[in-house]
Amino acid sequence: PCNTQECPTEARDCEFSPWGDWEDCSVPCGGGEQHRSRTILVEATMDGALCNGLKQHFRVCNMKACESGDPKVPCERSRAVSQFASNGGPPCDGGERVVRACNTGSATCIANMPKDCVFSDWSEWSTCSHACDGGQTSRSREIQTQAQNFGKPCAGVLFQTQSCNTQACPGNEPVDCMWGIWGDWSACSKTCGGGQFARHRAIDTEPAAGGRQCDARSAMETGPCNIAACYGSFQVCGWSDWGDWVACSTTCGGGQRDRVRQKRWVPKAGGENAHDVPHTSRRLFGAPTE
Repeated sequence: PCNTQECPTEARDCEFSPWGDWEDCSVPCGGGEQHRSRTILVEATMDGALCNGLKQHFRVCNMKACESGDPKVPCERSRAVSQFASNGGPPCDGGERVVRACNTGSATCIANMPKDCVFSDWSEWSTCSHACDGGQTSRSREIQTQAQNFGKPCAGVLFQTQSCNTQACPGNEPVDCMWGIWGDWSACSKTCGGGQFARHRAIDTEPAAGGRQCDARSAMETGPCNIAACYGSFQVCGWSDWGDWVACSTTCGGGQRDRVRQKRWVPKAGGENAHDVPHTSRRLFGAPTE
């Protein structure tokens, strides 16, 4: 049995006990809490006034920053109900256990924090592989810090190359192929009855050092000439002496030169002396021979 005494027959107000001493601070540094407690010394009876106030009083303590070597900060605290509600009093409201982050600045925590991967700076570009006519240069970088504790991994290029010294070497400049101009039209192959005349051209400059090739074009053109009908004249085949060889088209590397002779004809048998006719010719290419 308990509380066997008779209940008071007159009204009595509720009374708190005096506050107890402050408890130790929850942490030695970095900011903590401490509290003090009191109890209800006399319960209200009859129409007496109820107690109005806290049974526990909290305040902050030890706010100075922690330094290396300071004791670790506790990560939780707890409390218990010292007086349950009775006679219609309000029940306790709040948690009995509180957990918080703690010791986040410790060497262990810092060592175990996620760390992202970090690239080093790019190196200088290397010396070009060629002084001219195009070469290659490169640069590289390394992974300076590997990802740790689920940090973000590196993603990127570790080696780069690019072209350099693309200018042509002296004496090696590209030379494009070029066609020469058209020569004069040749003499007509006939004086009457329809003939042909022609003109020629050749490659004047051959490509060199990777220069552009000549596109495909005609090296000879022909056309009709002297298409009027003949009246009693006939042609006798004959050639004049060869002319002199012309100068070679190039000074080295292979070229061309030619010489020309004319066809001869007479108007009719026993007629005028035979003579050279400039309207027809024959062209010979190659080295001069007798």
